[in-house]
Amino acid sequence: MDKKIIVIIIVVVLVIGAAGAAYLLGLFGELPGGGIGPIAKNRPPKASFIIKNSYSIQYGKPVNFDASSSSDPDGDPLTFAWDFGDGSKGTEKEISHTYNSAGNFTVKLVVNDGRGKTNETSRIVKINHIPIAEISIKDPDGKTLSSGYTDIVLTFNASGSIDYANDITAYKWEFGDGSSAEGAAVQHQYEKMGIYKLNLTVEDAAGNKDKKMQSLSISYRAKYSGNITAADALGKDFAVPV
Repeated sequence: MDKKIIVIIIVVVLVIGAAGAAYLLGLFGELPGGGIGPIAKNRPPKASFIIKNSYSIQYGKPVNFDASSSSDPDGDPLTFAWDFGDGSKGTEKEISHTYNSAGNFTVKLVVNDGRGKTNETSRIVKINHIPIAEISIKDPDGKTLSSGYTDIVLTFNASGSIDYANDITAYKWEFGDGSSAEGAAVQHQYEKMGIYKLNLTVEDAAGNKDKKMQSLSISYRAKYSGNITAADALGKDFAVPV
């Protein structure tokens, strides 16, 4: 046999043997369109998510999670597994969840590329109670009032407002006569008699708000001095508080 033919046969055998070995080792495999070709190394996906309404997260209201920013470098379709930290789970790319109590919860997302590679990420979500606005009104002597007079300065206090996270950041007052003020304790004097709608709005660090309205009756009180007897008053006009 010709030596050239023998050399060609040996080369072909070596090539086929090497390809077969590579196939067995997993370096080559069947291509989608048929045939055999090199198998690309499967790279892990990247898990990522955002909370769409992170500016205001309250218990009893839905929180919206979005994992659209998750990706796979090989273009593999991903599946999603959520753990919301309160015993609840989910499998959608975009999902809403409602917490029934306040507190800090660790939300975990695991993405799977379907070829044995996974990746996970997590973040702590703070679920707030809505603050509760409370109003106290006192006269200059410290007496609690539900009504007042035009000749006295009233003190309005919201320090009794409740926030379980203790993070109320704003107190806004509207006195019903066109005047307003800010602060936990403020003072105001009404110039005219009438029934006013007093409004207090409290806001916490997460943007949660509560508003309380209270009606306040303001009367005139005439000023007089000295002692008035029945004899002095007989046949005379004089003023009394109303």
